[in-house]
Amino acid sequence: MITEPTAPRPGCPHPELWHAHDGMATEVEVLELVGAFVRALQPELVVETGTHRGFGALAIGQALKANGHGHLITTEIDTGLHAQASARTAGLPVTCLLQSSFDYRPDQPIDFAWFDSETHLRVAEFQHYLPHMHDRTVVGFHDTAPHHGYRPQLDAFDIAWLDLPTPRGVTFGRVGTTSA
Repeated sequence: MITEPTAPRPGCPHPELWHAHDGMATEVEVLELVGAFVRALQPELVVETGTHRGFGALAIGQALKANGHGHLITTEIDTGLHAQASARTAGLPVTCLLQSSFDYRPDQPIDFAWFDSETHLRVAEFQHYLPHMHDRTVVGFHDTAPHHGYRPQLDAFDIAWLDLPTPRGVTFGRVGTTSA
């Protein structure tokens, strides 16, 4: 495991306190938080975009297994990464799809969604999945620190957002809530 290489900034002056499996992977501590959300919220359907090597899918899958119900659908377009993620999550309530996040259409409401694909796709992915969400759906977005540039686009949605000061930034919100 390596220390996250993000530079210090006013919102996160000590990024060296977080860890990641590689320079592209989500911080381990953030994935533990995502898993805790899944444990606490008891979702039936979880959707993740950008499976990468499957560390997020592993955290979510383990939380769903501990809950005793629910399933994760996660999407990845890279065949090598898809294979790693599929192997990493074998035996868990996880389906790793080798396809674009835009090609997946849920057949039931989404209870929790974790957006962690390419940053330039995340807002469009959220819009794609929004019709499949309800007023209790909780969503999380990785890489929302100012240097990633897309966080302000989330303000177009009438949702009360919670931004957390992690090295790369993480934002959570609940569909059906407003900032008012």
